[in-house]
Amino acid sequence: MPVKLPYRALHDLIDAQYNFEWLETHWPAVASGSTLLGHWRWTTGTGAVAAGQVGANTAAWTTATILNISKTTDPGADVSNMFKTLQAGDTIYLQEEDDATRWGRYTLGTATDNGTYMSFPLTFIKGSASMPLNNRPVLVEFTQGGGGGGAPGPVGPQGPQGATGSTGPTGPQGNPGPQGAQGATGPQGSSGATGSQGATGPQGATGPQGATGTQGATGPQGATGPQGPVGLGYYSATGPGSTGTTWTIAQTTHLLGAKRGIVVQVQDGTTGAVEIPDISVAANGDVTITYLASVGAGAKLVTLVA
Repeated sequence: MPVKLPYRALHDLIDAQYNFEWLETHWPAVASGSTLLGHWRWTTGTGAVAAGQVGANTAAWTTATILNISKTTDPGADVSNMFKTLQAGDTIYLQEEDDATRWGRYTLGTATDNGTYMSFPLTFIKGSASMPLNNRPVLVEFTQGGGGGGAPGPVGPQGPQGATGSTGPTGPQGNPGPQGAQGATGPQGSSGATGSQGATGPQGATGPQGATGTQGATGPQGATGPQGPVGLGYYSATGPGSTGTTWTIAQTTHLLGAKRGIVVQVQDGTTGAVEIPDISVAANGDVTITYLASVGAGAKLVTLVA
C-alpha cells in the first residue's frame, strides 16, 4: 500500500526535509506499486559509499551503470529491510534537494549486497545535464512496479466427454407443489328483497369558502430588524498546472473583496486529489498560485471561499 505522509504545509525546504526524515524512520513492509522516499547525501566517489551516502560509478547520468547506496539514510534510519523488497524492473529517481535542475531517473537491475551498502545495476531513462554536487542532500524515490511470474498461457482445448454413469437410486419424495390458480367467478345470483331504510347519515362537509372581502388599509411599517449574518462568497475555476507555472486570479475576477482572508484549495482536475502549491493572497485580494516540483502536470481546479 502507498505510504502516507503526515500533513504539513510543504512551503519550504525545512518542512519538506522533515517529512522525508519522518518517513525514513517509519518505513513499513510494502506491496508492489508503492512509492518510497528517502534522504541521503551525494558523493562524487565512484566506489564504496559511507553511511548516509549515495553515488554512481561515473560523473554523468547518461553513462552511469551502477548506483551505490548506503543501508542507512543521512538522518540515520536503517532501511536494509526496505531494500530487500526492491526487484529488477523497479525505478529510482534522484534529485539534489535544493536544486531541481540536478536529477536523474533509472530502471533498477538485481542488487548486490555489499554489507553496509547496496549496488544496483542501472538502465538510464532520463536526466538533467548535471549530477548533484558533492556532499549535497539528495532525495531518493523508489517506485515498485510490481513483479511475479509471466502472463497466464492460453486455455487448452476441451477434453472428450466421459462415459455415462449408472442410474442412481430413486430420490425421496419432493415437497408439495404450490397452490393452483383461483377458478373463474360464478354467475351473479338474483337480487334480494329491499331492506328497511337506514338511519340518517352524518352532517355533510362544510361548503366552500365565500369570496374574499376587499383588502384593508396598509398598516404602518415595522421597525428594522437586526443585521443578519454575513454569507460566504465562493469562486471556482479550472486552469493549467505544471512545475513552475504561476497563475494569478485578480480580485476583479473572483469578486470576493480586497482582503487576505480568502481560503484557497487546489485539486487535480482529473483525480480530484488535493494539491499543495505555493499560495499567496495580496492585501488587494489578488490570489497567486505557484506550482512546485511535486505538482503533477495537467488541469487544476481552484476553489476560493471568503
